[in-house]
Amino acid sequence: METNPADLFTQAEAHLNQAELYYQQEKYDDSLRECDTALGIDPALADAHNLRGVILEELGREWEAISAYRQALQLDPDFHEAKNNLATLKSDLVAQGGLITIATFGYPTEAYLSKAKLAAEGIESFVADEMMTTWLYPTTTGGVRLQVREADMEQALEVLSQEAEAIELTAAEFDEEEDSLG
Repeated sequence: METNPADLFTQAEAHLNQAELYYQQEKYDDSLRECDTALGIDPALADAHNLRGVILEELGREWEAISAYRQALQLDPDFHEAKNNLATLKSDLVAQGGLITIATFGYPTEAYLSKAKLAAEGIESFVADEMMTTWLYPTTTGGVRLQVREADMEQALEVLSQEAEAIELTAAEFDEEEDSLG
């Protein structure tokens, strides 16, 4: 017997409502469990991902909260509450010394390429101020910043410098090959 999608949505909403109730009662572990149950039923509930982020913040699990807010925004890019929660949390982490800017770029694309390189090495990073730049004057606001946790700074810089060395090596190899041809 197939389960009706409307019934599943109703079940997920019921768990989300219970999660909100537990959150208001400051029963964060119970609230998180209900949120996870709702998301197990319907992983596309942006509200549940956002609430999950709020709960994780209360539990002191800020890095997981960032991921939850991002998931909510991936599902609903216009979710203003999730945008505000993410921006506030990032600002708080920067103020606490939790995030360090390791590079600045003229364009968001450049920052996201470096972010992908760090992710491939298992280093979580964040792109800041990507909305503050324009294609016409990309550096008038100081550029797009790539940030990492303070504890990951050395490893991240090493990964990015290896990439720069590889690019330089490739350019040098190209020059050598060009010289040998002509």
